[in-house]
Amino acid sequence: MKLFGILTIIAIFTAGFPHKIHQPDSPDDLIVFDDRLAQNWSNWSWGGAFDLSSTVRVFSGSRSIQATYNRWGGLSLYKPDIPLYGKTHLQFYVYGGSGTDKPLWVFVNYEDGKEGPRQGFTARANQWQKVEIPLTSLNPNNQKITRLNWQNASDNDGLAVYYDEIRFVGDIPPEAPRILDGEYRSHSIRAGSLLAVRARVDDPQGRDTIAQVSLESDADGWQSVPLLDDGLNNDGQANDGVYGAAFALPARLAGREIGLVVRAADRHGNVSSRYLGMLTILGETPGRIPAALPQKLGWGSNAWSENPAQDWQKNTGLPWNYVYQYITWGWESWGGNFVRRFVGHSWRNGFIPVVTVYMMLGATGGDENAAVYAEKLKDEQVVNAYLQSLERALEEAVGDKPVIFVIEPDFYGFMQQLSNSSSPPSGVRADDPDSFEVALKKTGYPNTLSGFGKYLIDLIHQKAPNALAAPMVSMWGVNRDPLFASEPQTLDYAQRTASFLLKMGADQADLITVEWSDRDAGRGIRPWWDDRDGELPRPNRAIYWAHQLGRSLNKRLLLWQVPVGNMDLDNTTCNHYRDNRAAYLFRHPQDMWEAGFVGILFGGGDGCSTQVWTDGDFVKNQARLYYQPPSTPLDLQRVQVNGSLARLRWRENLESDVVGYRLEYQMEGGGQTGWVDAGIRNSIWIVLPQKGRWQIRVRAYDLHQGETPPSGWVLVETTEDAQRLYLPAIQR
Repeated sequence: MKLFGILTIIAIFTAGFPHKIHQPDSPDDLIVFDDRLAQNWSNWSWGGAFDLSSTVRVFSGSRSIQATYNRWGGLSLYKPDIPLYGKTHLQFYVYGGSGTDKPLWVFVNYEDGKEGPRQGFTARANQWQKVEIPLTSLNPNNQKITRLNWQNASDNDGLAVYYDEIRFVGDIPPEAPRILDGEYRSHSIRAGSLLAVRARVDDPQGRDTIAQVSLESDADGWQSVPLLDDGLNNDGQANDGVYGAAFALPARLAGREIGLVVRAADRHGNVSSRYLGMLTILGETPGRIPAALPQKLGWGSNAWSENPAQDWQKNTGLPWNYVYQYITWGWESWGGNFVRRFVGHSWRNGFIPVVTVYMMLGATGGDENAAVYAEKLKDEQVVNAYLQSLERALEEAVGDKPVIFVIEPDFYGFMQQLSNSSSPPSGVRADDPDSFEVALKKTGYPNTLSGFGKYLIDLIHQKAPNALAAPMVSMWGVNRDPLFASEPQTLDYAQRTASFLLKMGADQADLITVEWSDRDAGRGIRPWWDDRDGELPRPNRAIYWAHQLGRSLNKRLLLWQVPVGNMDLDNTTCNHYRDNRAAYLFRHPQDMWEAGFVGILFGGGDGCSTQVWTDGDFVKNQARLYYQPPSTPLDLQRVQVNGSLARLRWRENLESDVVGYRLEYQMEGGGQTGWVDAGIRNSIWIVLPQKGRWQIRVRAYDLHQGETPPSGWVLVETTEDAQRLYLPAIQR
């Protein structure tokens, strides 16, 4: 049964405007339409003509939406993940066209496709009206919304209605505390780890009226986390208006994405909230790092040259871990022994070479098309020529140091996508490489795509025992994009892709290679990602997908060919386009490490992309900061002593790869010593073993246990011995 409601509409005339409930143009408003449809919203309208760039009737700005309805038609706007945290109303302006008033319904769809309650209203002819609908009416059970609909509630055709300034807003009293900004240190974090959160809060009636600041979430069973301004909770200095906390995430949240919201209340009952973004909570880090590779997160690029003056990666003087190079069809003509020259050059400079095998395109005729690949792989001559070229590359890579072979960017994705298309080749089944015919003709391997994939991995290991096989996986292989999907769909896509790869021998692979994008977002070819992780597409959704893939395959991950652009470039010329993902990676190295990544490789995807040698030294400078040891923590202070307990605090380090602090203690003048790990907290209670005067100092440590020099000693005098716990001896 459909549910209906009647709305109260605030009529607005050009002569004057009533007092607004909501602050106009609040930075926390979630814009749907404002002169144009907001990024990553799609027009899913039906039953009429819908112009999303109309100039006929405009309330504000220069464009509005003109809906010319057929009977029961609907203006429908879709977004796969609408973050409504802290929002209380849907707000829009409507103009009922000429003639008579127009009866309409507004309703939402949830992520399962079901409709919410319909709310009926009338669009008045010849005037603009503001409509504010409580989300409790549209979405009484607070489910995830993916679609907004404005439907003609009549069987009349040709009804013209105009819409403008569509947004979700929060109902915040003007006297309420103002949450000026907020941040959370990790955006993807392993369950059980410490998450640090802080927010800057003020109040128009004075900061002393703020009664409570807390971190809230939509996660089932979430318990409110108090944020404090005492200088002891990762909040800067005491009483500076910054509120913080560092707390452990419950293990039950592993594998989830949750929204984080800061809530502030004053003593008069006024409440405000601010959405910070989504947090990806990881499970255990998948797989083991191959023994031949560095047991830490490594970095690299595609910037090498046999010409010393142009050898960018070497000339930076930084201890990079990896360097990559494509080989395409016909690589044997590149001056002779090309793979051997590249591999040897890499080893001599201390880098692990990554050979990106991109030969399928040329071997099958140069048409990057999955249907062409499927047909050409039935030709034994084509398959043999491909395998012979790969064998030559492997023979040139033999040595006593590791080399990684990234197998065929996009190929696995294209073939899986074809199996999920509306017109797959005859006999091909969805997500099943067994159903593709390949003229492999190798003893012990089936003549299928599965057999071909297994043979490639075995060939790498047999012909070059020092080589590691790293097939590349595409996020879009299921013919859906996890960056624009719900969380359950994303998990399903990752698991389906893992199953496809397992049939192609991924269980015998050493690593799995993934890619984020092949172009800088500033070129307009690929969408921008929200580096605040507030809305899709966002980096920590890509991390979530890759992490679930790695867990399904029990393999570590290699992130290959990351766009190099940064926000300081002019964005108008080739090799100088902007992007925000390189900066994100340098801000969140711990997120990548805990998700299962062992290496991150930067490089432009074509000749016009930004490269590491055209980016204004951004990647080089960020890498230099990463490879430097962190700085010594400042302002170590004694806060309180209580018997054998001493509380200390210090100022947090700013480096993004600092993941914790260790405090060392020893009796004054020598004697008993010890240490305690504070994690990322900037304050801790220490139990000192016995009564007396103790010296304490602190060090920071980075992602791979590189430590700073110690701070100066702070003197603490305890008044009691620590209590000892004696356990009974048990004899069998």
